[in-house]
Amino acid sequence: MSSLVFYFLVAALAAALALAVFPLRPVTRPFALVTALASVAGGVGVLMWPPPVDRPAREGRLLDAALPAYQFSERHQTRVCATAERIAEAIRLVEPGEVRWLGLLGGMRGVARVGSGDLRRPILESALASGFELLNDTPNELVMGAAGEFWRLKTESFGAGPAASGVPKAVFNFTIEPGPFGCQVVTTETRIYTADPTLLGKFAAYWRVIQPGSALLRRTWLDAIRTRAEAKKR
Repeated sequence: MSSLVFYFLVAALAAALALAVFPLRPVTRPFALVTALASVAGGVGVLMWPPPVDRPAREGRLLDAALPAYQFSERHQTRVCATAERIAEAIRLVEPGEVRWLGLLGGMRGVARVGSGDLRRPILESALASGFELLNDTPNELVMGAAGEFWRLKTESFGAGPAASGVPKAVFNFTIEPGPFGCQVVTTETRIYTADPTLLGKFAAYWRVIQPGSALLRRTWLDAIRTRAEAKKR
């Protein structure tokens, strides 16, 4: 929601600056300048506003054990008409070339630097090479995580050692659950927690700028998993 407010204010700023340069009436220019200043102030406030810590009810998922408390999250799902085994294989083997917009959206980084380098290399393998760790891997849930100043393209160990104690920690998972008509429901969720107040403000600004691209990346990633898994049964 905060990302939508931020981009609304960006649009308001652009419209106000256009009216300041090309006023419809003489009174329009002062009003446009005031609106532009208010949009800038509002945008900065939205970017830096500290989010609350969320602690969801435990559902027995491995993701909850990896990062039970977080300030930022997103969740997406799709229905895949294939066996759980086929889907698990697709999750692990889907390649960058199968995901629409991955070149652009992966460059924005979202949370994970994925799909860089060899287009024939599975995305999860690239994520491991970029600093993410495999935290849990079962037939029905896979969890990966990393810590670091992601806006600087820096990652480090997810572990709770001194070097990682205050920096943002990010985890994401894929789960496979039974769905209707013999299909499966595949869900991916991303969570981020930052203990350090200064780094929290920096990550908040970063996340609210890139979150729409991050969401689109995850949805297209799920589309690629569904396409690969369903193709296997033909």
